[in-house]
Amino acid sequence: MQDWLTFLQQQQDAILTATYQHIYLSAIALLIATSIAIPAGIIATKNRILGVVFNSIISVFQAIPSIAILGFMIPFLGIGDIPAVLMVAIYSMLPILKNTYTGLTTIDPTILEAARGMGMSPRQRLWKIELPLALPVMMSGIRIAAVGSIGLMTIATFVGGGGLGSLIFAGTQVVNMKLILAGAIPAVLLALAIDFCLSLLEKKLHRGGFHYNKKKSGLLVCACIFIIGGFFFYNPKEERVLVIGGKRFTEHTILVNILGELIEAKTDIRVITKTNLGSTQIVWSAFENNEIDTYVEYTGTAFLNILQQEYSSSLSAADIEDTVRLLFSEKNITTYGSLGFNNTYGIAVDENFAQKNDLKTLSDLEKLKMPLRVLTTTEFSQRADGITAMQKVYPFLVSAQRTAEDALRYSALENLQTDLIDVYTTDALNQKFPVRVLEDNRQFFLPYQPTPIIHDAILVKYPELDAIFKCLEGSISTAEMIEMNYAVTIDGKTPEEVASAFLRNQGWV
Repeated sequence: MQDWLTFLQQQQDAILTATYQHIYLSAIALLIATSIAIPAGIIATKNRILGVVFNSIISVFQAIPSIAILGFMIPFLGIGDIPAVLMVAIYSMLPILKNTYTGLTTIDPTILEAARGMGMSPRQRLWKIELPLALPVMMSGIRIAAVGSIGLMTIATFVGGGGLGSLIFAGTQVVNMKLILAGAIPAVLLALAIDFCLSLLEKKLHRGGFHYNKKKSGLLVCACIFIIGGFFFYNPKEERVLVIGGKRFTEHTILVNILGELIEAKTDIRVITKTNLGSTQIVWSAFENNEIDTYVEYTGTAFLNILQQEYSSSLSAADIEDTVRLLFSEKNITTYGSLGFNNTYGIAVDENFAQKNDLKTLSDLEKLKMPLRVLTTTEFSQRADGITAMQKVYPFLVSAQRTAEDALRYSALENLQTDLIDVYTTDALNQKFPVRVLEDNRQFFLPYQPTPIIHDAILVKYPELDAIFKCLEGSISTAEMIEMNYAVTIDGKTPEEVASAFLRNQGWV
């Protein structure tokens, strides 16, 4: 218990910041959903055909997986909070729309007839009779949507959005249950608190109803427009700002912080870091769309995934680096030299399994008579130098092939739920878990050396960055990178702390 309290004290700033972001983003999403769904519900009661159309469109969107919607939005909206908010808003519309429609269509017809007899216009009946009577039912839909938005907003981290999902995902990366709970518990408490508060409001509306006030309603509508407009269109201009992006794993987050802190120490440029953006495709898309100005890419990934070059195990590190530099230059992108280490792919098995079957190299897998269960990342399952191509060089037997992300693969291997996983060779989880990384004795895997890339236009704007990127070339050995990964993954230090320690040891800050 004491360890948990100490951890909360150490992480309180991060937890409070993430909680505030989560509340803000969820509130904006709910406001957008309410602003669209309530008018749509009102229209649906007046025109049944439009009602069917609205309901069908929203239902179709709800049937699409949320991750797929986020992926679809990235090319159009980029990364960050906006695609996450819109995705949550889409999923929040259906209960509000349905409850608005239900509330308005279940009003006692005699009440509406009496209102007509008193000479009320359709608009007066709507505002003074129908909406006040339907509001308790509508409020129930808003309550359902509000609670759902809190849970759904946790996936905002997959597109670089803020919120409590960033803590949860960071915890799953390094199998840190404290970090997972630091994000999950506030999310649960938020959902319960919102559900409780809105249920009280709903009960009050059932008892006392709603009294229409034209002036107050107008002010409320103006406030909603102002808040939503500010979220989408407020964009403060800062002349000297650099945005550095990062992929969704510990090592990349450390490298982002090394770059960011060094640049801020050596220049007057303010650095914004966007870590845990997701896979290569998401980060590259953000870079292409100028959502980020620079990031560290691995030469093998750039060669195969981004530049779509043909795989060949005979290519040397220099061949790949030269090709990447040349092809990126044609896209007006400057590529710097490798940071020094090589974080290539590897294949790992459980240590006891390796000892029992005398497994030391990948070719040793071929002598096994049993088919193996394979668990890899989604990216490795689809790469040109991934599991499919690897089996042509190392033709071992496979019984089942599944995908899982980050530390979940290691947990599955430890619990004997799989026989073989893909790993990064500098990952500290290789030391945390009882695994053996098998030697690539036929040199199948390409070199994956980290190299900063940056838009030429940014270098023209900030020419002082050139010297900083060059001083980083060859500065991090493989042993040093493993040690830094270990400090975050095993020792529980933050990527910021580890990056600062590295820069101090180099005498750069």
